[in-house]
This record gives sequence, structure tokens and C-alpha cells, in this order.
Amino acid sequence: MRVAGEDLLISIQERIKRFDLPPSPPKPFKPGQRWEPAFAAMRATRFGWEPTGVFSLIVDARSEVLIQKTWADSKTGKLESKLGLILIGFVRIAESVKAQRASDQANRRHWAEEQRVRQEWIDQQRRLEKQRQNLMTNLGSWERAQRLRAFIQATVESSPPDEASQMALAMWACWATQQAKLLDPLYVNISNVVGLSVDLPSTEYGYWSSSKKTEDWWP
Repeated sequence: MRVAGEDLLISIQERIKRFDLPPSPPKPFKPGQRWEPAFAAMRATRFGWEPTGVFSLIVDARSEVLIQKTWADSKTGKLESKLGLILIGFVRIAESVKAQRASDQANRRHWAEEQRVRQEWIDQQRRLEKQRQNLMTNLGSWERAQRLRAFIQATVESSPPDEASQMALAMWACWATQQAKLLDPLYVNISNVVGLSVDLPSTEYGYWSSSKKTEDWWP
């Protein structure tokens, strides 16, 4: 039924009364007959139902809580005598459905905004974590390059002065110096060192917890 632009599902139910059914009389036991459990009696229906003539009209609709959606035959009168109140109730229910829908939509918008803010905070923390990882990685590579250069210099200073040794040293020092440059992030690509832009991996199938214990990022 459509009321005030809203579809209301209306049903009429009759109250039924349960009554006990008398047990079936036991079968006569013949002399010498072996006893067997009466499975048929165990499975027999023990209750019956009968109509009462008392009807209820129920509206199934998602509405606000404190709104009447059920009317029934009572001492004050049958459903037929309450049609005026019921029709007024239909209009109230339809308006309540609209109000509940608006409340649900507002709650969904509020929840979506909370999720957006939370996701932004999570992305910010993940971005900071990645930036720190990159910083420490570049620092480690730079320190190894510096150690390698110091080692090259110490090797040069310790090399014998003869011509053969100096020729071998020159070739090795040239090669080793090039390896140190390739290891040094300031030589390879300094823009990657000073850049703060990072690519965040997707968390669709992963997991990142904002409640996990934060470890000291500076070892």
C-alpha cells in the first residue's frame, strides 16, 4: 500500500490458540508378545491449533522506534471500528519512514566522513613511515660509500711504491671509486634523496594497524 509516497507492507494476522491433544490409547498387549517401544506414539502430534477470531493489523516498515505500527481487536473495539485511527496511523508511519530514511542517510554520511578522516590519518602515518625508511636506507648507503672511500684512500696510502704495484693500484682504485659512486645516493640521484613523494602500497588485501607499537625509527 502506498501512503504519502511511501510503500507500506500491511498484513492481517489472526491469533490462534494451542490446545493439548489427548494421547492415543495404548495397543492391547497380548500374552507372550515381546515388548517393543511405541515409536508411533512418540511421534504423534501432541498439540493442536484453533482460530480465535481475534485479528491484528501489522505494518512492516522501517520507521522511528516510538511509532505505532500494530492494531488489534480488543475490548475497546474491533479493527473495523478503528479504521479512522488506523488510516491516521498509516500517514504517521509514512512520515516516520521518511524521517528514519533521512536519519539513516545522515548517519551514513557521518560514518563516511569519519572513515575518510581516519583513512587520511592512516595514509599520513604510512607515508611518514615510508619516508623514514627511505631516509635510513639512503643514510646506510651513503655511510657504506664513505667507508668504502676511506678504505680506498687507506689502500692507496699503504700500497708499495714500485711501478707494478702502483699500476695495479691505479686500476683497482679507479674501479673501486666507481663502485663507491654507484653506492652513494647523493651521486646516483640526489633528487630521490631529498624528495618526499612516496608510493603507498594498496591495503586492499594487506593490513596496517594504527594501534601497533611504534618502534624507534632511528636505530
